[in-house]
Formats: sequence, C-alpha cells, structure tokens
Amino acid sequence: MRTDGPDLPPTGDPAPPPDGPELPPTGAHGPTPDGPDLPLAGLDAERPLSPELRARLESALVAAVAGGLPVPADEDALDAPRALPEAVRTRLEAALLAQAATPAAAAGSGFGAETAGTEAAGVVTSLAGRRTRKVVAAWSAVAAVLLMVVAVAGLASRGHPGSQNLAAGGPTTTTAGTPASLPSDAGVTAETTSPAPAATAATATTRAATPARPGPSMTTGLPAGPATQTTAPVTPGSTRPSTPSAPTTTTPVSPGAGQPATADPGPAPPFYNSAPNGDAASPAPAMSSQPGGAAPNHGAQPQPQKSTAPPASGPPLRVGIITGDAAQEAGFRAYVDQLNQSGGVRQHSIELVPVSAGAPAADTIATVNLGAHTVAGPGGAPGWATGPLLETLTATENLLPGNGAVFSFASPPERQGHLAADALFPSAVTSKPAPTAVIYAASSGPLSDVVPAAMEAVLKQRGLKVTVVTYDPALKKTGLVAGADAALLSLDPAAARAWVTQAKGASYRPARGVAGIYSLADETLAPDLPEGTRVISPYVVPGGDEGQAIRSIPEGTSAPVLHGWVTAKALAAAIWRTGADTPAELQSALEGLAGWSPGLAPAYETRSGTRSRTPEGVLFQVQSGAYVAQGGFRRDSF
Repeated sequence: MRTDGPDLPPTGDPAPPPDGPELPPTGAHGPTPDGPDLPLAGLDAERPLSPELRARLESALVAAVAGGLPVPADEDALDAPRALPEAVRTRLEAALLAQAATPAAAAGSGFGAETAGTEAAGVVTSLAGRRTRKVVAAWSAVAAVLLMVVAVAGLASRGHPGSQNLAAGGPTTTTAGTPASLPSDAGVTAETTSPAPAATAATATTRAATPARPGPSMTTGLPAGPATQTTAPVTPGSTRPSTPSAPTTTTPVSPGAGQPATADPGPAPPFYNSAPNGDAASPAPAMSSQPGGAAPNHGAQPQPQKSTAPPASGPPLRVGIITGDAAQEAGFRAYVDQLNQSGGVRQHSIELVPVSAGAPAADTIATVNLGAHTVAGPGGAPGWATGPLLETLTATENLLPGNGAVFSFASPPERQGHLAADALFPSAVTSKPAPTAVIYAASSGPLSDVVPAAMEAVLKQRGLKVTVVTYDPALKKTGLVAGADAALLSLDPAAARAWVTQAKGASYRPARGVAGIYSLADETLAPDLPEGTRVISPYVVPGGDEGQAIRSIPEGTSAPVLHGWVTAKALAAAIWRTGADTPAELQSALEGLAGWSPGLAPAYETRSGTRSRTPEGVLFQVQSGAYVAQGGFRRDSF
C-alpha cells in the first residue's frame, strides 16, 4: 500500500498506481503511474499533421498526381493512416520500449542514473522520468511523419526526373510553344504524362501495393492545354527545359491495341514519350516577346540520356538506307546513334546498310529512303527494297495507299501546297483586275507538277490569275517574274535557297506576299525572306533535351533534318512496342503506331484509306527576320 510522502524503499510488490491526470509535485515526487504514459500501440497509428503542413503537402501531391505519381486515388488526406514496413516498425518499437524500460537506455540518453534505476525497479516514476517517456513517444511520432515526408519526396523525384522539389505545378506536363527558333516549339500545347519506371523503394512507407505506373499507351487521354497567342518572332536557340523524355519502362503496346504486352522490352527508345504537338483545333503557341534573339546553337551538346540499360547483347537489326540527301541522312543517323549509345532497342542495336537498285541487301527488316527523290511508284515499293519502305519528304499521297507497304511520317507536299496558297489568300478576292500569282516550280519530280497544280487549284478558286514557271538555279537565265502580286515556291531546298538569295539581291517583294512549303522551313533563310512570308512546315523542333539533341546536329534544324530524325524514331518506337524483328512484323508494328506522338508533329494519324499523315503542317510567318508560328498544326480541307 502506498501513501503520499517521501519516497521509501519498497517493502514488497508495489500496488499499481491509479490512472489520473498528472499533478505537480508537492515537495517530493507525487504519485506517478507506472509505465509509459503514451500507449505504444503502434508507430503507424494515426497522427494528424498540422493544418498548414497538410495543406502544403496535399497541394504538392495533387500537382504530382496529375503527372502520374503513384498515389492511390482513394487516399483522402496525407495524414491518413499508412502502415510502416514491418521490419522498420519492429525495430523502432523495440528501440523505444528499451528506451522507456532499460536503465542503460536511460543512462545512455543523458538522464540521471538514479532515475533509471528507480524506474527499472518499478518503485516510483519521477516527473522527469515521465517526461523522458513523453519526449521519446513524441519523437516517435515525429519520426513517423518524417519518414512519410521523405518517402513522398522520393516518389515525386522518381516520377519527375530532374525535379528537386515538390512545388505545386512542377514539371508534370510538357507544353509546346516556348520560345525557340523555326520551326521550334510550335504546334500546340498538349499535356502528357511521362511514364516512369515502377521501382520498389527500400524505405517505402506502406505495405500496400503501389499502383502501376502508366505504360506508353498510344494516347494520353488528356485534353490539349491552352497557350497564349502572340505576334513576337521565334527566338533562335531558345528553349525551355522540360522533363527528359526517355524513361525506362516495361510496358510496350501491341500494334493497334491499348493494352501493354507482357514481355519486358527494356528501356524505351530515347525521347519516346515526347509531348504531342497539337492540331488545328488548338490555339497558337506562346512565343518570345522579343524579336530576333541568339543565333542557333548548333554546336550545343545535348543533355546525356541517362540509361542503366546494359549494352545491346542481341544480334543487330539491319535497316537498309537509300542515301542522297545529306540533311535527311544526318537527322536519321543522329537518332540512331542516340539509340545505339543507350543500349539499342530490346537489346538490339540498329545497323545501317546502304542499298540501291543495283545493290540490294539481304536480311534487312526495312528500307528507308533518305534521298531527294521517291523510289516508290503507283504500284508500291520497288522489288529490291526489303520490308516496309519509309519514304522521303516528297512522297505524294498517291504513293501512300492504306493497304500498301509504303509509309511517310511527313505530310504529302501537295497538301502543304494547298495550305501555303490558303495562307496567302484565305478567302476569295473580289478586286478588279484580279491579282496575279506566279508559282516557281522545280524542273522535275512532284515539285514540278503535282505540287504546283495543288497551289494553282486553290489560287484559281480564290479568283487569282496564275502563272507557273520553272526555276532551275543551274540555268543562267533563270529569273524572277516582275509585276506579280504574289509568289509561291514549289522547289527543293537547294533551289529554294538560291531563289531566296536572288530575290534578296533584287529586292523582290511581291505586294501580296511570298509563300512556300517544307523547303523554306529552314531557320537560316528567315532573315533573307521578305517580311510576312508564309511557310508551311510538316515538323517543329521540340523543347527540352530532345530539342537540344537535334540542335547539336551540324546540318541545322531544317525540315529534311527533322524528317530523318522522326523516321528513325518511328522505327525504334515500332520495334520497341512489339519486338518486331522481321519485315512482316515491322510492317504490322508501323501500322499500329496510330496515336503515338513523335513529339515533332501531332500524334500519328493518317487520312482514311491512306498512309497520308494529317494534320499536314504548321504555318510560320516571317516577322523581323524570324519565324513566328501562326497557331497549331492545320488540316488540309481543300
């Protein structure tokens, strides 16, 4: 039996102290209940966060969840109960119990040996001892909260490579339309979730299974985001950093299906998950507010692609290439080099084999035309071209039937011609006499007949008088037609450059303007073109690491360079998604790319019954010596 008064040595087993509120000591230690005054029912018991911390963390996680952070959708709040890993919980509870009950623990913690001895004997627990246990229990709660916060931060950083904080509105989306040189960052904003590898953290804060990260599905299902329209020119070499787009993921997509395959494909190809550029329904991208800008930084080194993939161990996949256009070949080889340096695709490197009609190659799974002229005909690919044929920039729509083996990831040039004519004359002209337009056509190929005919059809419908002349820089008498109200160019890149030089020297400035197709989509031409010139480009330069990688190509960022890059990227994506390693499998894989975003153009879509890409192009206009995007990608409705 215990009485109030001075502490006395025990004379037997002490009776259990009554529970009750803590009372201040009155000269000597007052009655104190034995054992910790906070129940150690479990370190993972519910402990509410402070309202301010809870609000900040919830705001950060809401932004992170929008980008694919694996937090269960049914979590009501950040301070909801979350079980610790069993091993961590057991060790922490054992340590805290020892702290509360062991003399050595009390002594080692800096508290008096007398207090430790008294508590161990179970005699009288002093106020200091009780406070010791309170401190220990309080720190256990703090430790649990800190574990949760650290784990959340780790998840956020895994979901967003390169991110160092949890600030709301972090880089969970990629938006086209940041300042960049032609044809850079145009197209339109579109939000996309970048898949990240699903990994198990050693210090996970929950025993529950983490939801699987989204795989590389063909469409994101997210609406296109808005962007701000402006009339400022595109600043060469200026890009906004974005989340690297080469995640390691293990969920390929079967051709034409939205469900991932079960086999592990290894790391995705470089920049696989680029944000799609928008289509005609989207507003104009935001552009730089200052004209001009720094010169294109073609010598800049791209950010290295971080990959833990082992070197390619399987046999190389052989791809036949038809050479002839140095710019297309430069873009194609640059992407293949990136791919092989990152371990290849599905443990296979890509081996490029030059081919031609006189030198076909065996054991190739596809043929890529990187020449200036098409090799396909109305009947399809030539017999010496093995596998699906990926055509050059000038492949017209009649060469791209929907059931054939010919593909092109650029839009047909005649569709670009429709859009170029429409950009100069979007409506019928009623003035008298009718304005005149001259079309400068190439000396051969579709740029000499199919494309000029497409331009002429639109111009005549709008009420103009049209003249078509052949422009060949090799001819000494090639000249400019004086007195024309408008000029349209259907020329290859070399002839287009010669025309721009000649027009500048002659101060040739048609009153109603100049327009052209992909051959004018070269940022180095903008300073020499007349103010207001319209250009239709089938591609734009993306921002972030992929844009830096493209700008490091010595040949620049012209449309042919971008076509080579996109073609190589599409091949890699098709192989990675399906594991195709034969010509027949690769053709099926290419057919299944519908909805995949190459990042330099809208999500891959073709016109019904064809392999003709749509939307066809984005309109740029020369303003103060630089290209300015006029809205997003446009669909040819002519």
